[in-house]
Amino acid sequence: MRACRGLPLLVGLVLSSCTGTWVSGAMGWGAPQATLSPAQQIELLRSELIPAQDSLTGYGPTFSRAGYEQLLEWNGEMAPETRWAGAYEALDIRLPCCNAAHPNRDEKRNCGCGHHAALYGASKSLLHRGFSAAEAQVEVDRWRAFYFPKERLLTELRRRALTDPNYEQALRNMEQQGAC
Repeated sequence: MRACRGLPLLVGLVLSSCTGTWVSGAMGWGAPQATLSPAQQIELLRSELIPAQDSLTGYGPTFSRAGYEQLLEWNGEMAPETRWAGAYEALDIRLPCCNAAHPNRDEKRNCGCGHHAALYGASKSLLHRGFSAAEAQVEVDRWRAFYFPKERLLTELRRRALTDPNYEQALRNMEQQGAC
């Protein structure tokens, strides 16, 4: 009798792993989850990928105009230090508005646009504080998504549509609408 007590749970786990849905109830049975509409998919992705206005970064500035100004200030106050200049130059700072791909320790060679200057400021401050290059890259990516939400959403929708046809309609809708 002991071996059968876990059988409903085991059956429920097997069913959930086979169908890709969570199951509930005493016997582990449940209905498949409803598919999200394209608009709901876009909003869910937006909440996953794009920092909300005025949300905290965890290291000082918020995702806001004031946060952007703080990053610009950091960029003006700091120069790349020898101990982390290699990590700084390896960061991917590509933006949809220009061809700059990586910061340069010779800052006269860096792009002078405001978005890049802010990314340089975030990068320099984080690396100076001891963040790893990977951690700094995550923050660069978050700021890039905040500055260019439509481009970030389109990139992710295209990626997901390659393996999940449920994202194809959301991608078509977003490409047709032309704005975020």
